[in-house]
Amino acid sequence: MTVAQGARFAPYRLSLAVDVTDAAGVTQRVRVVVPGVPTSTVVVPVTLDRAPATVRFDADASILGIISTR
Repeated sequence: MTVAQGARFAPYRLSLAVDVTDAAGVTQRVRVVVPGVPTSTVVVPVTLDRAPATVRFDADASILGIISTR
């Protein structure tokens, strides 16, 4: 995933929960560390037997911010 933190505040280093659900409905939760830099690419370490059906970033809603996907 690519993370771009806004310019209004200094970038934060944070731990982010990511839920990945496959086509069979099996969900894996992993945590990734987002470095405290304006823009970074972070690998989501998950192995799936099927294509992902959904990916939910900040799965435990621990950060105050806006998450957008493209």
